[in-house]
Amino acid sequence: MSKELATIILAGALLAALVAGVFFSGSVKTKDVSVSSSPQSQTPENGPGPEPTPTPSASDPSEPEAATPSPVPPKRLGPVTDTVAGKRSYDIGVRRDPRMTHTDDGKHIFNEAVDMARRLHTKEISPEEDAQYLSSIIGFYRAVYRQNPEAGDNQSVMTALLGDNPRNIVAFPADHPSLNEKGQLLDRWESPYYFHPLSGTQMEVISLGPDQQLGTNDDVIHTQREASHFFRGITDDSVPGLDEEF
Repeated sequence: MSKELATIILAGALLAALVAGVFFSGSVKTKDVSVSSSPQSQTPENGPGPEPTPTPSASDPSEPEAATPSPVPPKRLGPVTDTVAGKRSYDIGVRRDPRMTHTDDGKHIFNEAVDMARRLHTKEISPEEDAQYLSSIIGFYRAVYRQNPEAGDNQSVMTALLGDNPRNIVAFPADHPSLNEKGQLLDRWESPYYFHPLSGTQMEVISLGPDQQLGTNDDVIHTQREASHFFRGITDDSVPGLDEEF
């Protein structure tokens, strides 16, 4: 009986060991599954978990593109003021002011100055107004260069007004009947005008009058106003590239 009892006990132990092995094997497998799964998605009380939020891709066509910044417009160049305060200023560069004529050879003609010149020595104006008009015509040159023509003799002044200057500014017509063969401007009595510079920005315009003698009582003299009081010149020193426009 002792042998049979020992055999039964040994068989029971082996069976218990086998059952225990199967049990522990299933527990480990179940544990692995639970670890790899989301608790929220596996828990009945919580229901299904939230949908994951997709990360936008850089190449996703549905995403709006960043706005391209608008290009900065070029700085507007300053104008040139022609005569007295209150008159509309000239734009003599790329904007092509309609009050100016631009020729194929690169000349920039002040139409208003040429119109003044056409009225010189006519019956509609006086000798005193001749000198005043001529002073104003020179002022167009001064408005651009901030100074009068450098030389004070008649021929040099007229050469500059006719367009022989660095920016090709024309303030006097080349076909004016009062210009002689030397390029000098004559007054009503066919004497050359005198241009007497008082400074770089102020000049006296002198007609010898009927007696054609300088320094007598019939001389007609007009003194150009100071630039700061009459002509304003270029409005802004800081504007880049202004010199290259002419």
